[in-house]
Amino acid sequence: MSADQTRGFPRSTLLLGVAGTILYHWSQFFSGFDKFFGDRGDARGVVYACEHWYQSILGKASLLNPGIFYPTKRTLAYTDLLFGVAAPYSFFRALGFGMFTATEITIILLTFLAYCVAFVLLYRTLGFGLIPSCAGAMFFAFNSPKFNQLTHLQLQYVFLLPLIFALVITLGKRVETIDQRKAAWLLSLAAVCLNLQLATTFYYAWYFALWAVLFLLLALAFRGSRNFIIANVWKFRRAVIIGAAVFLVGFVPILLIYLPTVRVGIWYDFDFVMAMVPDWRSLLSMGDGNFVWGWFYKRIVGDPRSSVWGEMMVGIGLIPSLAWIGFTVGSFWLIKKGRRASSAYELGLLFLGVMILATSIFIVLGVKVGGHSLWPYVSQYFPAARAIRAVSRYVMFLALPMSIAFAYGLQKALQFASGRRA
Repeated sequence: MSADQTRGFPRSTLLLGVAGTILYHWSQFFSGFDKFFGDRGDARGVVYACEHWYQSILGKASLLNPGIFYPTKRTLAYTDLLFGVAAPYSFFRALGFGMFTATEITIILLTFLAYCVAFVLLYRTLGFGLIPSCAGAMFFAFNSPKFNQLTHLQLQYVFLLPLIFALVITLGKRVETIDQRKAAWLLSLAAVCLNLQLATTFYYAWYFALWAVLFLLLALAFRGSRNFIIANVWKFRRAVIIGAAVFLVGFVPILLIYLPTVRVGIWYDFDFVMAMVPDWRSLLSMGDGNFVWGWFYKRIVGDPRSSVWGEMMVGIGLIPSLAWIGFTVGSFWLIKKGRRASSAYELGLLFLGVMILATSIFIVLGVKVGGHSLWPYVSQYFPAARAIRAVSRYVMFLALPMSIAFAYGLQKALQFASGRRA
């Protein structure tokens, strides 16, 4: 892509994001905000937690001790800390909105931001064309698995994930020209974003950590990407140390909040977790209400349904699923083509192939076939993995690397079609 193609933020994309957000939250907009997200259980729990944050800011409640658990103390960490949701919620409450309306406005705003930040990642950071960037951003912000989890409002807080990717990729693209100070700023901002994600939705931060480990292990296995990583980590070692220090400064308070709960809590047992590991049917399930595949979901799930069927609607659609299988096969070609990385373009192909392969390996680790899964090994050996119950939610995080691959594929398809017409 040329430099001109990565400048600006076309107004048409904002209109597309607004339209997508309205469709995503159709029930709220066309009921005059009379209908609320989700069911009467978890959604109201999130509203309570946000209101507790707001009352704590006003000095009318003790932040670490929500009254709902009285007289037990230090119970804020009994669930996600929800800081990133509670902050804008408190702002709208201060403007005079009621608890439920403030929550609705916050979630709708977060949905729109997810689209905007993903578009910036694809269009400005990675330099894809307008149409591929819009398509990838819409897939990330408005995908079916995320929509089917509107009951769990904290799972709508995803806009920091593409921002973290954008900051790290920006550094990678500018290693030849950027100085230590700017590199430290980029890594420090990424660290702050990761802490904010951790302080809002633990699942996504943890999934990001596991995916990043898989990505780095694969990247270090190939000479081109290995040389690039080692050389630049050493070159920007001061910036890396500063970024790590910033992360620790933010992580320690979060850890201190969670530690008392960890000490008295009981880890999820194996059978309980395995019920939430998706099988092949879950990867095809998009919910009863899906206009195209609702009938299919009803047939493959059967009756009676599992008690956790609401968590198992993690399908991304037939065409994206088939496309992803193709990308996984193609990742080996990308890696082969770029493993010696004699140019920036080939290095980019190598990292793209590694990203796709790491994502597919994650899916393999987090799926079960015939009641068997590799996830118990992850749960046993990866730090804090035993705190993960709803394993199926990883699809919502993986929508980000998937959106990058889909944007790349659409970009190539459009270029090929244009070339044929010429």
